[in-house]
Amino acid sequence: MRKLCNFTEYFVIASGESTVQIKAILNEIIKSLKKKKVKINHTEGREGGRWMILDAGHFVVHLFVKELREFYNLELLWADAPKQKL
Repeated sequence: MRKLCNFTEYFVIASGESTVQIKAILNEIIKSLKKKKVKINHTEGREGGRWMILDAGHFVVHLFVKELREFYNLELLWADAPKQKL
């Protein structure tokens, strides 16, 4: 991402079946990052729960319910970025 934007190196884009599931995923990510002492700059969307963002500086995590992921299609918006499948 660094060649395309100046605010992060990686986007992690994932989706879940429900708001409950993506909230649980976000909570686990936060718990894991805290254990590793990774600073979390900001989170967004936890109240509505359909699109949640976690900014940890070098990477930004986007968690969507499936229909919003398809609608916003961040993969297409950032199509010039190299991709890594996990």
